[in-house]
Amino acid sequence: MKVPEDTLLDVFNFLESRDKLKALLVNKTWHTVCSQSKWVVEERDIVQKYSITEETMGWARRLNVTGLVLQSPVVATGLLKSIGEEEGERVRTLKVTCELSPACWADIWRSMKNLTALDIQVFAPPDEARFESLQTLSANAIPKASHWNALPVSLQSLSLSHVSDSSLTSQYSRFTSLTSLSLASCDEVTQTGFLAIAKNCKKLKSIDLSGTRIDAFSLDQLLKSTTSLASLYLQDCTNLNDTDGKKKSAPATTKVQKVANLFAELKAVTPKVQTHVPASYKDEQEAETTDSATGFLSAGLGSLLSQRTGLECLALGGVGMLDDSGLRMILKSLKNLRVLKLNKNREITDDAFVDSDVVLPKHLHTLTLSSCIQLTDETLRTVSQLPLRLLSISGCLSMTPVGVRHVIKGCPSLRSFYAFSMGSEGIPSNGLPHQKIRLFSDDLLQDLWTYIPNLESFGISSYELSAAAFPLKPYGSLSTLNIQYCCTSNDAYRAVADAFPNLVRLNIQSKDVPIENAVMSELLRKLPRLTTVRACMTSIEPLTPLLTERRMQTIDLEYFGSREVFALKAELWWDFISSCKARHIDIFLGNRASHYLND
Repeated sequence: MKVPEDTLLDVFNFLESRDKLKALLVNKTWHTVCSQSKWVVEERDIVQKYSITEETMGWARRLNVTGLVLQSPVVATGLLKSIGEEEGERVRTLKVTCELSPACWADIWRSMKNLTALDIQVFAPPDEARFESLQTLSANAIPKASHWNALPVSLQSLSLSHVSDSSLTSQYSRFTSLTSLSLASCDEVTQTGFLAIAKNCKKLKSIDLSGTRIDAFSLDQLLKSTTSLASLYLQDCTNLNDTDGKKKSAPATTKVQKVANLFAELKAVTPKVQTHVPASYKDEQEAETTDSATGFLSAGLGSLLSQRTGLECLALGGVGMLDDSGLRMILKSLKNLRVLKLNKNREITDDAFVDSDVVLPKHLHTLTLSSCIQLTDETLRTVSQLPLRLLSISGCLSMTPVGVRHVIKGCPSLRSFYAFSMGSEGIPSNGLPHQKIRLFSDDLLQDLWTYIPNLESFGISSYELSAAAFPLKPYGSLSTLNIQYCCTSNDAYRAVADAFPNLVRLNIQSKDVPIENAVMSELLRKLPRLTTVRACMTSIEPLTPLLTERRMQTIDLEYFGSREVFALKAELWWDFISSCKARHIDIFLGNRASHYLND
């Protein structure tokens, strides 16, 4: 049966450029239709050995290239100089991960008049440049005021890593159409900058202020001015602890301070009077101090957010002292929540979730509870009734396999599930050793593969797993697997290759059980789609041909051979590094070797 060309075109539009290159070779019809599809071309797909030739550019001109991804200055300079106006007008998206020279910026402005999305290190176009079609800009910084003038007033989305109050107050009055703003980790912005955003950007639907110094008063003003806000990210905004929702002022005088002041005055008049504060007043002072320390985050933050009933995505990880009362108010009021991130809030207990007055948002599909150390199986039993697609319980040390079983049997629609022993990435924090918690067992994992048939991403660490933990039949939906410090034998590594044939990203690091060379070779052969691999091994020599042939994105290997063997094979290692097509290579010498490149 012949597939209609319109249908083929729709299919090709979803493929990556490297897959389209194969589709071009199938037959004449596929070549014609695939050439007309939208191409987002990465540097590694069209450039060999960082050289631009007329043949390469001629190949690119025959395609409908709508996006470019460039990584190296040499390639960026050559390609941007070679591209003509006809080809440049078709480009809608451009991502460059290296800094550009003024000549490159001139080429971009000259040829790419219709850019709608730009992801760049530093936005520094010529003073006369104007990108009137640009809708989305992501940059580390915008150095000068003249560079801001190149942006259109109709800009919809802006993401910056470095910005100052002066830029926010002087420039943001132009961008009243912004609907998405990210200032994550911009720790130079103060209350002045946040109030400028609240004053000028009233159409915002998404705000990411993670890691900033925003205070409660600024947050209150932002929430009042952005009536259409749907997504709010406040991860690690610890400055919210410093206030109670009002402008900072001199601390209020408590009753105990008033009594102490009165006794001080009496002592000045009558030296015999003892400045003794009654114990009842001390107790009252402690109660007031506790209330003032947690008042904003327990009741104040909950009160502020509960009024924004349209919020669908809320990230409150690491805000500090968020407790049950504040979380109850959020869960009761925000019925449209779909994403809720509460990681690193150690004051939260089961009471916030199992309270009879609390009805969890019925559309909630993403929930992160990492490092909420007081949560137990009762919370898991409650949230297992939700249509969850992503759940993270990493570092929840009070949970047991009983709670995990509730999730496995109650959440068949899960797509991502993470239960690292400590921290959201499974890496110990503050030098602490991995917790050997028996949260998962071989039998429990078998239930996981049975009850959750379409899991796409799964991560655990520091559990002792054998080959019996993995499905006997191919489990085709899983693309990301992180089981570092888990496998107890090389047979378990073999079982991974047989069970998950469509893996794209794999982490099997285990210093106690390094993977054997033959097993690693078998694994690479059985997993043709693998682009990222992290493992511990004793030698790389047999793997060099396999790894250099593959278009790996990340290769992270820990070498546990002797220092002398590494020195003897240094030439082999350098050949591997120079010939490998991976974007990122990290080779770490284990604790049996003390030097890396000095040898």
